Amino acid sequence: MSSHETLTELVEVLIDKTRDKRLMWEPVGEADTYATVIDGSYTLRVYRDDDEVCLVLREMHSPEAITLFAHNQIDHERLELLHRVVRENALRYDEKIAQVVEILKAL
Repeated sequence: MSSHETLTELVEVLIDKTRDKRLMWEPVGEADTYATVIDGSYTLRVYRDDDEVCLVLREMHSPEAITLFAHNQIDHERLELLHRVVRENALRYDEKIAQVVEILKAL
């Protein structure tokens, strides 16, 4: 099992795994923070909080955010799951988002 302990490595893996969706990962205002837009409705943000890498999904123009995971070692299965979710556009529907969060929590 591979792990990616630095934010740069994680972002590179995410970029590679989501390339078929042509997601544009860009640095945003905060240090060590990158974000992309999915389906024009959600922002997916990755950042480092202390020693943890966090991946947060937020509906655009909404104050609420869903933390997909926060972990200091991102494992291969989580990245594969994220890739599958993005590829299948599961993030488009609220009920599927809830299912995804439950799956990620169980990992």
